[in-house]
Amino acid sequence: MRLKKFDIDGFDADKCFLYSYLVLTYQFSYRELLEGDENAAFIFDPTKPYVPMEDDVYDILIDHYTEEEDYEKCAKLVKAKKLAEVMSVS
Repeated sequence: MRLKKFDIDGFDADKCFLYSYLVLTYQFSYRELLEGDENAAFIFDPTKPYVPMEDDVYDILIDHYTEEEDYEKCAKLVKAKKLAEVMSVS
């Protein structure tokens, strides 16, 4: 499956953050989201592995959801980030 580029005029930032959150917290794969929404967008490249300290997508999302006062999502992101760091060391 190829990722396609999209027109920025129809960009939905909230949906982009949500889809990124869903992938990073292992609730959906990026392929599942793309199958359901061909315009799905992410704040990172989900086809590449997470690199701790180099990629800060977790922190970006944690900051975003902290501003939104959605602390449940923040907690899930913190757990997922720790798991990703452990998995990348193995």
